[in-house]
Amino acid sequence: MDRKTHKRPAYYVTTYNGTSDLAGQLVAAFASSSIAFRGVDDRYSDKLMTAALRLYGAATRHSGRYTKPFVYKCAPDDPNAQLRAPNKPQCKPADVVFKGSAVGLFNSTSYRDDLTWAAAWMNRATGDRAYLDDAYKYFVQHSNEEGQADQRLLVDWDHVAWPATVLLASITDDAAFHKPAQDFLARWLCTSSVVSYTDLGRAYNHFDPRVGTTMNVAMLSAVYGKEGKGGEGVFFFFLGDGRSREARERRTAAGTEKKMTTHLFFFFFLFFFFFFLFFFFLFLFFSTLL
Repeated sequence: MDRKTHKRPAYYVTTYNGTSDLAGQLVAAFASSSIAFRGVDDRYSDKLMTAALRLYGAATRHSGRYTKPFVYKCAPDDPNAQLRAPNKPQCKPADVVFKGSAVGLFNSTSYRDDLTWAAAWMNRATGDRAYLDDAYKYFVQHSNEEGQADQRLLVDWDHVAWPATVLLASITDDAAFHKPAQDFLARWLCTSSVVSYTDLGRAYNHFDPRVGTTMNVAMLSAVYGKEGKGGEGVFFFFLGDGRSREARERRTAAGTEKKMTTHLFFFFFLFFFFFFLFFFFLFLFFSTLL
């Protein structure tokens, strides 16, 4: 067991200070869980929905990031810092900053994606068109004001724009959501400047190559594709099958291409060799006649 001896203080925040990111995530959790318990435990389902309704109102009345009031330790220079944290935190000496709190490790970089996520789940849970209108509004605001970080193609606690996009595509069947969702998945499945594959077929994100990030995207792929297309092979890979179908297909394709290249090389070599020999003997034949 990994034993930690340093202090890990706990803190709480109120919605009055602007905690739309934390509150939005909780609203989405309550609303989606309410759907799951509906018809199984209706009393608990109603309790979850009541909490979601109250928290949604607070999250939208007092908008903002929960980490905005905090100060942070100075971080080393990062050429991509403007993508991860558009609002650069104020630097203070390490010994005066929260004395061991992990808040500096969980710097929230946006909140409108969380509100989009919350509004979409509220619409799914209630069917109320007003929540869908909110989702459209926050989706546009996030794209215009916070969307730069989405180009990292991350899906984690701090980046829920892509899950919200997939959810809204499912709810509305609107091309405004289908197109970005498909572009996002294509850049993961077909590789891109951000995503690469290992030799055994494991996709990883250059900004965050951890397994969790890949599995989150695999889940989105499975949900969006309805039949698990694109995500199935990744699931099997992490369950221990290093010989997943996608990996086998890539190795087979690479091997076939290599064989074709080798065969073409020998074909052209033999062709020019015999071509040369033909003219050489033809030259000798006419030389003897002369």
